[in-house]
Amino acid sequence: MTDRSQPAAHDGHGGLIGQHAWAPYFLVILTVGIYAGNHVVGRAVHNEISPMALVFWRSMGAAIVLAPFVARRFIRQWPLLRRNWKLFLVLALLQMVLGQSALYVGLQTSTALNAGFINSTMPALTVALAWLLAGETVSRRQVAGLIVASVGVLAIIMRGDLGRLLALAFVPGDLWLQFAFVCWSYYNILVNRLTTEINPFVAFMALTLTALPFLAMLYGAEYLLGAASAPLTLETVAAIAYVSVFASILALVCLNVGIAHIGSARSGMMFNLMPVITTGLAIILLGEQLRLYHVIGIALIFGGIYLSGALRRQKFAAAVNGKKRT
Repeated sequence: MTDRSQPAAHDGHGGLIGQHAWAPYFLVILTVGIYAGNHVVGRAVHNEISPMALVFWRSMGAAIVLAPFVARRFIRQWPLLRRNWKLFLVLALLQMVLGQSALYVGLQTSTALNAGFINSTMPALTVALAWLLAGETVSRRQVAGLIVASVGVLAIIMRGDLGRLLALAFVPGDLWLQFAFVCWSYYNILVNRLTTEINPFVAFMALTLTALPFLAMLYGAEYLLGAASAPLTLETVAAIAYVSVFASILALVCLNVGIAHIGSARSGMMFNLMPVITTGLAIILLGEQLRLYHVIGIALIFGGIYLSGALRRQKFAAAVNGKKRT
């Protein structure tokens, strides 16, 4: 083996968080929080920015921001990227082309309540696909934990009233959202095959550059159909800045690193925390009141995640003691 492998190993993330057992969980939870904000932003500007315009400028903005910082590493790790081009193609199609496009199309008509309900299927999808496609072991404890956490999610969505669940009226946008979450669940499984020798920011840049030609074609088709809209206003610029820097670069890099260290199934379970984070933001930023159903739902979600083994006691004990994760 030549010395060519040395820079790749150095540029990767194998040793970045290996010394802190809590770090991968924090990164995935941070991703969930950012994605919660992404859903809010996407819904907030759905009348101003068309879906394909938003997803195209999201990726283009992320590439422009990141390029000056990763150009040299990208060139240095090009041999690794080239060897994994088929995987990058599939990942880019699932995450950025199909997943993001379906999300923003869905948010044109779907309600926030329906989006929360549909999003709650993502952990189950990820666990099921991890078992079916990746051969990850799914124990009875994991299944039980998933069920308990899902009940907690529903408790928050229903606001303690079963009638709210029965009254849900689904629209075409809900199907688009479900398709997006299926794509992302599949992405969460396949990204585990990406070698940790590739720097996470370089990997993100490779995914973005792979996706951009497809996104440009979709944006062009939207323009030809007369449906494209992207006015230059403070609101639209702020929205694109958020989805480009936070919901694209930061979130996806954190998710990829987290999955590489704790696996797809455990990472998928963390997405049950989205309604918890959304509730916290609503209480802090919007002045909404904490209700009993919030407390019950949050307790069930954390209980389900712990029961599933996604949070391993020994891992956090090692983290507190400053020991390296084994």
